[in-house]
Amino acid sequence: MKTKIISLLMATLLTAAVIGGCGNAKAEDSGKEVSGTGSTAAESTDSDDNLYMQVKSFNETSFTGDLCREERIRQEYVEGAEIGKSISSINGTQFTAVSFEDVNKELEYDTDEVFKKDASAAARFDGFLVKCSDDDFYYALEKEGFDNEYLVVTIFTDEALRKTIEENVTYNISEDCQIYLQKVVDKDGASDIESEYIIGRDFKGDNYPGWSEGATEYYLTDNMLMDISVKDGELTKAVQVFVP
Repeated sequence: MKTKIISLLMATLLTAAVIGGCGNAKAEDSGKEVSGTGSTAAESTDSDDNLYMQVKSFNETSFTGDLCREERIRQEYVEGAEIGKSISSINGTQFTAVSFEDVNKELEYDTDEVFKKDASAAARFDGFLVKCSDDDFYYALEKEGFDNEYLVVTIFTDEALRKTIEENVTYNISEDCQIYLQKVVDKDGASDIESEYIIGRDFKGDNYPGWSEGATEYYLTDNMLMDISVKDGELTKAVQVFVP
């Protein structure tokens, strides 16, 4: 079966996520200068609920990495689209509506009926799949409850598609920044999130004895994926993102 899947990979002591996405587009609008890099982060990064950072390096006072956002498409664009027509995400990425049957001709998954059932699991839009103009990959669409936007996700997994918008950005960590690590424990052959662990910006791992007792993962390290909140050019919250 020739599935085209972009995945988040786990590595070392904290989840190391490799971003798979549509291209490597820069943020179009210039914003405030961010210390330490010479890069400019778009103004819209402040108070952006869908902002992530692929961390490259960090110390007690700053994080440096690539910024990325989830690809989302407005509900009215999805539900009003026709097969073969172009749809734009809120980030400006172009997607084309493609029928399950046409996608399956290339993937050679199984019968069209079985393919559609597997690809359009719970919460998935079952009208069509989409093809990204940047990478020619096929994706599914899903949304939760009364959300007015569909999230672009890989077909056979629950992982979201994320798009790099700015590279090598450094944010200072504010004094009262909250950094959340998720404590993961192996139970009955499966890895489960047991609790979130709130740490300070001075966290190094060995200076918080016992924080990971009983956990199979993770210590803070670079190459992690963090869901971040930024205010006035400083990091105010960072939440570890991982796929067990």
